[in-house]
Amino acid sequence: MLAYLRRVSAGDVILACSVALSLVAGPQVPATCGTTDNADDVSSVAQAKVQADGVAVQISGVVTAVLDGCLYVASPDAACGLRVSTASPADGGDMVTVTGVMATRNTGERELAASSVESAGSAEVRPHALANRAVGGGEWHYSAADGAGQRGVTGGVGLNNVGMLVRTYGTVTHSEPSLFYVDDGSLPRGGADPAGLRVDGSEVVPPPVGAFAVVTGISSLIGPSESPDRILIPRSQADLRLMGGTISGAVTAAQTTVVSHSFGSPHPCPDLYSNQWQIAGPPGTQRIRVHFQQVSLDVLDGIEIRDGFGGVVQEINYFFNDFPLLNYWSDWVHGSSLTVALTTDLLYFMEQRYGLQCDSYEAYMGPMPAAGVTLTLFPGGYTGVTRADGTYVISGIPEGSYFVRPSLEGASFLPPYVEVFVPDGEHIPGMDFIRQ
Repeated sequence: MLAYLRRVSAGDVILACSVALSLVAGPQVPATCGTTDNADDVSSVAQAKVQADGVAVQISGVVTAVLDGCLYVASPDAACGLRVSTASPADGGDMVTVTGVMATRNTGERELAASSVESAGSAEVRPHALANRAVGGGEWHYSAADGAGQRGVTGGVGLNNVGMLVRTYGTVTHSEPSLFYVDDGSLPRGGADPAGLRVDGSEVVPPPVGAFAVVTGISSLIGPSESPDRILIPRSQADLRLMGGTISGAVTAAQTTVVSHSFGSPHPCPDLYSNQWQIAGPPGTQRIRVHFQQVSLDVLDGIEIRDGFGGVVQEINYFFNDFPLLNYWSDWVHGSSLTVALTTDLLYFMEQRYGLQCDSYEAYMGPMPAAGVTLTLFPGGYTGVTRADGTYVISGIPEGSYFVRPSLEGASFLPPYVEVFVPDGEHIPGMDFIRQ
């Protein structure tokens, strides 16, 4: 167990707390800061980071992350970390010797542009536990003139840990396909960004809003180098753990409207009669159907329900229906309009035919969010309530099998419940319901 009380800055990974370090193999390299212009001298990661841009260095350390186009290498004592730009193969835990030239990325993070990477042995570097606000830290031996040292995050305080393997936690406040935020309450509120610490979601499936997550990853920088912000980069799905199990889903309600619209044939309807009536729904209509008050036809007569392109969706005639039809809804037609086409022939069985009479149509505008629906897990009684967008999350569920049941006064749902097995630490999405 090592304790560091030195002041460090945002690019070096020196911690002001006790650090648990378990070495599998490899030498202990002291993280003393120094300088070297000789690439033949094996120096620590910390010594490399205090060199100016363009200086050739050679370092030894432990690979803590293998990401797209780069590695992260930490000193074996876990006191400092550095991004290494390389396409050379390596695995997490490898002890490596890296030769290259120091540089600064456009985010302000220092990196070593490697010309060679050699592996020998292995070691384990454990992540350092930090509050959200401690990720990144302040400046460390930073020189704007030549790039030496490491810039801290904007407004950052405490010891710099950019490039270091860290672990933090919090409630998920924002989630999208490649990005999410976790909030432990330590960062200031306000501003355009969601509350909490930004986490890169490229290598993980971002958890749902409301879940409680523990995240391990590389402390890094994002944004312009003049005012960088903190970001945590998980290495794989194993770096994201939800506390207990989590389920999520959405509840929607069908948004339909019935519009009065009266039309029909003469009553009785004459022989050899032909007519068409077109109905167009309101803006946003996705499906439409028509309501017949009454339909009565002879054996050679027929009605066609056509879509907006003229395709026949339904036929109403003596062979498919038992007349008279009373209070009868047509089939749904995809699109925003339909046509009712009536054709009569000579009377064959009947003395006279009624024809058709319609009084309304129904337009479907797609699903709309159902807010305020309570979702309850049985057994256990764990609950969640749908937000304004109809989504919900229930977290901290002990591993086991449950029934998920939606409820809202005066409403029924389809399905009435679902059965789900919730593994510990995993997220089960797609527990969706339709309010009827």
